[in-house]
Amino acid sequence: MLSRDRFPRIPEKSWKAYVEPSDAPLGLPTDELDRLLCATIVDPHEAQDAREAMGLNLPHRLEDFRDLGVTAQELSLSVVAAWLGGIKEEGIDTFAGEQLRRFSPWVSAWCVCGAAFHSLPTLVGLNKRRANNALRKIAEAIEGMQADGLDRSSLSEQSEEAWMTLRYRGLLGEAAKAAFDYSSHERSQPLPELAIQWPGSGRALSSLLYDTVSSLPRSLTPKDSRLAFSRLGAMLAQSILETRQERAGNRSPRATAREEEAEFVALWQEQTEACYKLAAKACLTYPR
Repeated sequence: MLSRDRFPRIPEKSWKAYVEPSDAPLGLPTDELDRLLCATIVDPHEAQDAREAMGLNLPHRLEDFRDLGVTAQELSLSVVAAWLGGIKEEGIDTFAGEQLRRFSPWVSAWCVCGAAFHSLPTLVGLNKRRANNALRKIAEAIEGMQADGLDRSSLSEQSEEAWMTLRYRGLLGEAAKAAFDYSSHERSQPLPELAIQWPGSGRALSSLLYDTVSSLPRSLTPKDSRLAFSRLGAMLAQSILETRQERAGNRSPRATAREEEAEFVALWQEQTEACYKLAAKACLTYPR
């Protein structure tokens, strides 16, 4: 259930027309963001008629808001950020990434990269082996955001756009490679030294990820971001859980498989929700 208090800038008439109804196909968790954005962009005096005539076919992508001016674009990003920051159900993750990409594949990539980068401080509290494994998982998540070819519909034969797409696709690949390289050289660069100092640590991994997030262009189409937040949450949860177990050693009774699973699920949800909140902050910094 979406909280009205989180979206004060959506007009009441628009909210009642698009967000309040629970009848299918509106009201499903798979269309939460779509409903919010339709309610944001529609004329409140025409909201009910628009819902009955067009439903979620009302144009509500990032470019539709941009066409209405800077204020509308800012409003759309603030609504997306409020929605991301309020997600609490782990099971909705599949739909969340999909909905975010429907709004804009570039905002989606920006938010996933931002959540991954700002999750790095969590690794400082892990032992070297677990943190090393987590670095590899982050690299895989970033690598999974690479473009699968060019987005022909947005490039429109513009050679400069095509060049930029390839250039930043390469940057994402470099970021992933940096993570693998860093973790593979842990003997010469001990991982405990990864005490990240904000706003930047100077380490190859964090600096490359930061550069990538800071310069990701709108011409980049991510390959698949549907499960990115959940994967990041699971990676952090597993690393934290295994580190706890290793530190406890024989000092505490061995947990049963069911207890370990319950602890992992709780940590997974906690870390995934944290990734959503980091993504919400990243959304507000998306380059205009």
